[in-house]
Amino acid sequence: MGQLLLDSGLATLAVKPLQEAFSRTPSSHTGHALVLALLEAGRTPELTALLSGPRAANLSDETLETISVRAGADGALTDRVTALRRAATPKLDEQG
Repeated sequence: MGQLLLDSGLATLAVKPLQEAFSRTPSSHTGHALVLALLEAGRTPELTALLSGPRAANLSDETLETISVRAGADGALTDRVTALRRAATPKLDEQG
């Protein structure tokens, strides 16, 4: 339902069902849709909370790039995306 609302240009209405879906079954697909809805609805505090929570690990690099591009001058969002990317990148001593 959330994806349908988002595709119909109703990002604000899409947020709640997408949050519920992502909470039940976190996946990169649902996470991407939720991030898009939050960005389009201008709900930056909720996006920041998502990026700071344990489910942020389910967000794909494509989703993080979308946030970086669309966050613009929002330092809190870009800083959080940078931290998530660093955490996801294996350190030199962990690479095979």
